[in-house]
Amino acid sequence: MWHRARTAGGHAAGLRAFARVYAGWGLSQAFYGNERYRELGFSSVDDFLTGFWEANFAGHETVDLMAMLWTWQHADIGATEGYHDDVTKALGAITARLLALPAQKDLYFPPEDEAWASAHIPHGDIGVIPGGMGPPHRRRRGPRRRTVHRRSRTATPRHPVHPLTKPGGGRAT
Repeated sequence: MWHRARTAGGHAAGLRAFARVYAGWGLSQAFYGNERYRELGFSSVDDFLTGFWEANFAGHETVDLMAMLWTWQHADIGATEGYHDDVTKALGAITARLLALPAQKDLYFPPEDEAWASAHIPHGDIGVIPGGMGPPHRRRRGPRRRTVHRRSRTATPRHPVHPLTKPGGGRAT
């Protein structure tokens, strides 16, 4: 598979496939179901997938993206030496303070998964960012028609910062 990624046809096909898989994680189902891509000037889901997601990854090396996917698939804290595949034991050994901040509709880090992991980390806590469009970094940057524009770090956010809430309500501490 790796050798095909280095050919011109493999590179284009790999980027297209990666972009389309990533599109399912990067924004919520509500974004697509409510056709929010139309508000951004895209005429269809396919137009959005091509004009935003494929354009977003066009400059990446296919083998680098494949390596990133491999890392995601094989990352397992329980496999760390000394923990014998015991994920909860490995999480319990983390001494750093943690505040996990998944978005309410986050498909990368679902709030339920983050709540479970945080419960096993001695100084772990979670705050859920409300909203239905997916991860806040995607909402703030926002897709653009045909090209991806990176916003300046000093730019004023286009979306208000939402108060953090815990699953089931209440403010995060």
